[in-house]
Amino acid sequence: MPPLLLLLPRRLISSPPASRLLLLSRAERLALPPSSARALTVQLPSDGTHVLELELLLLCGPTAALAAYKNHCPHAGGPLTLLPHAPLRDGRVTCARHGAQFEWQRGVCLSAPCPGARLLPLEVDDGEEGVVAAAAELRRVAELGGGSLRKPLAEARGGGEMLVVPPRVAMEPYTPRRRRGRKAAEGAGEGKGGGTPA
Repeated sequence: MPPLLLLLPRRLISSPPASRLLLLSRAERLALPPSSARALTVQLPSDGTHVLELELLLLCGPTAALAAYKNHCPHAGGPLTLLPHAPLRDGRVTCARHGAQFEWQRGVCLSAPCPGARLLPLEVDDGEEGVVAAAAELRRVAELGGGSLRKPLAEARGGGEMLVVPPRVAMEPYTPRRRRGRKAAEGAGEGKGGGTPA
């Protein structure tokens, strides 16, 4: 007969917080193509009433080596990439807002508008189980440099536990605007008796 503890719902069991978080499984890591970027959002318990959402950027270089950073542009203040998956061009990730280019290995900006500025690095372990980060390291990065979202526990996913959630940044589909030019103005005049005679 299984122990009674296993039959209780998970929320009733008080367990110590996890000390490490699996960011990518081994299969997901092996599927990450060279010269690409992967955006992730991590939810961290904060103070018992709130959680922090931290956006991360995993950069896979041309040789498949991995670097991890906070997905936060030091110049523009928003996420570097607006897509969950993005390519690296010439070993650089480009900010979607102002075109700043950052070297994937060191996180240094190589072009205007912020040459020399650095992305905030995150130490990760790229091993047999996949890509793993320590909880203390995730908290350190979440509290530095802005860009982390603080949410009430009621809005948290998974009961406020430390977990990887789908990225909250995403490209919205492009919808062309209707132009209000000369033809639109002429059409507006037709309803007022200014149209062609019948």
